[in-house]
Amino acid sequence: MKKKILIVEDDEDLARLTRRRLLFSDFEVMVVPDAIMALQEANQFRPDLVLLDLMLPAGGGLAVLKGLRSSIYTTYIPVLVMSGLDREAESDYFKKIEKLGIEEFIRKPFEGSRLVDVINRILHEQYPDSQAEGTK
Repeated sequence: MKKKILIVEDDEDLARLTRRRLLFSDFEVMVVPDAIMALQEANQFRPDLVLLDLMLPAGGGLAVLKGLRSSIYTTYIPVLVMSGLDREAESDYFKKIEKLGIEEFIRKPFEGSRLVDVINRILHEQYPDSQAEGTK
């Protein structure tokens, strides 16, 4: 069974490219463009990992992360945060995010192969007995 990835990204081009890369790597993928849809789809799609942008319409990535962590259905879903924000310059913001619990942070722009490697590592750590992960 393919692992499911929920991409929460409002940049259409980046979302499309990321989706394509993850589909090519044998994941099942859903893309949503804002914070409200992210929480709705996380509850219905039940992803194995959320790839979360921080700068989003309708609430922002921090609101999504809080919502994920407050629901019994999504609290344990690993979250990989992606952002163009500078971690050092926005250290207070990142402290809030890390306190809520994320598995990893990847800075935009990123290489597609690096993203897949990070996702595979997180999924392997989260689901060590599973054989279903991206392969390419």
